Amino acid sequence: MRTAGRRWGAALATMGVTVAMLAASAGAAVAAAPAAPSMYATPTAVTTSTISVRFLRSPAPDRVCKPDIGYEVLGGTFADWRDVGGFPNAPCDDPDPGYKFNGLAAGTVYTFSVRAYRITDGVKEYSGASQMTATTTGTSPPAPGAGAPDAPSMYATPTAATTSTISVRFLRSPAPDRVCKPDIGYEVLGGTFTTWRDVGGFPNAPCDDPDPGYKFSGLAVNTSYVLSIRAYRIANGVKEYSAVSSGTFVTKGVNPPTLSATPIAVTTTSLSIRFVRSGAPDLVCKPDIGYEVLGGSSASWVDVGGFPNAPCTDPDIGYKFTGLAPATTYTVSIRAYRITNGVKEYSPTRSLDYTTAGGGSGTPTGSVNPAAMSPTPTARTTSSISIRFVRSAAPDLVCKPDIGYEVLGGTFTDWRDVGGFPNAPCTDPDIGYKFGGLAAGSVYTLSIRAYRTTNGVKEYSAVSSIAAATLPPVA
Repeated sequence: MRTAGRRWGAALATMGVTVAMLAASAGAAVAAAPAAPSMYATPTAVTTSTISVRFLRSPAPDRVCKPDIGYEVLGGTFADWRDVGGFPNAPCDDPDPGYKFNGLAAGTVYTFSVRAYRITDGVKEYSGASQMTATTTGTSPPAPGAGAPDAPSMYATPTAATTSTISVRFLRSPAPDRVCKPDIGYEVLGGTFTTWRDVGGFPNAPCDDPDPGYKFSGLAVNTSYVLSIRAYRIANGVKEYSAVSSGTFVTKGVNPPTLSATPIAVTTTSLSIRFVRSGAPDLVCKPDIGYEVLGGSSASWVDVGGFPNAPCTDPDIGYKFTGLAPATTYTVSIRAYRITNGVKEYSPTRSLDYTTAGGGSGTPTGSVNPAAMSPTPTARTTSSISIRFVRSAAPDLVCKPDIGYEVLGGTFTDWRDVGGFPNAPCTDPDIGYKFGGLAAGSVYTLSIRAYRTTNGVKEYSAVSSIAAATLPPVA
């Protein structure tokens, strides 16, 4: 019994030693964990895609590098702890090394963490974690389904216009910074585009340029166009559009001359025509504008210059085709040109058929020649358009007591009799009429026709028409 008691006592003594060793080992394990590093409250550098942090090394008090201590970081693109080692490239006596988190989203808030570790018997023993919160620069990209962008704002006047192009400028979407955005593009409409055309995000313009531009090409001379732009953002593969911004603009360049419907003089061998000069609204001579004629004895275009011998203020000048055959019908044509960089830019051509004396059908008794309307208005406001036309009844083009005129368009949905213009000088060959009460920035087709009353019945001429736009509304 004593022997058994001695053995049991020895066993208890051995067990006590083992428990003491385990306790000592546990105490050593706890002591092996390093002190926590201390992350600074603010980052050392921030961009749209990176945030650089700085922290005090573990352990205190010396805060120098230790060969047995490393670090792990969490946050940004790291959804789990990432081992970044002991920062061996930083000076060992640098107490506060740094780390850069990359691949971040612009304008986004992140929480970053750092902790130290010491490896004991192949097992990492961790310190507590130190955290900080920081935000990347820039604007946060929209979440899917974030909605349509703000509308761009087109300027009321073009930055440039030629005979065939109009360059517009607009404020980018979205306010307030008006800089380029990788998720926002633009579409334009008008000119040669009868449906919306995607023109992208204007990547070639400086990103901080708030008002880039776009050039509409392939346009007609002296023609009014409504041009539009809208922004879009793609969400889940679907374009979400802003409101539309539009403006009404007119191409520049060479206006066509307006050829009179009948010659001013006819012989058996010649035809003298009359036309309203190019270059509305004033219709005076221009040093850079000349004319070419075709027809009669000329099988190709003949440059006849700018008619310098005619009074510069004479709006409707003439040209004589000679060497013609009697009683013969000829198609005669005229066009204006402007020389730009040594190249002639031509207006549209105006043509009519005339017959020399000595036979031919002539003008039937009782009929009336059409009035010839100038291709461009003489004046435009936001609510009115003024036209000018060559009177009916060539060759003299003076007022006639038996000839009147009717107009159509603007607020007139049917022909309106405006009489024979008795208040205009009777010898004035090209008189005018103002269409009033119009809407700003709108295109109208305006028409005129002459009539002669015979036996109480009006006999009408052919119709002369133009399309013209009122000025856009004042911003």
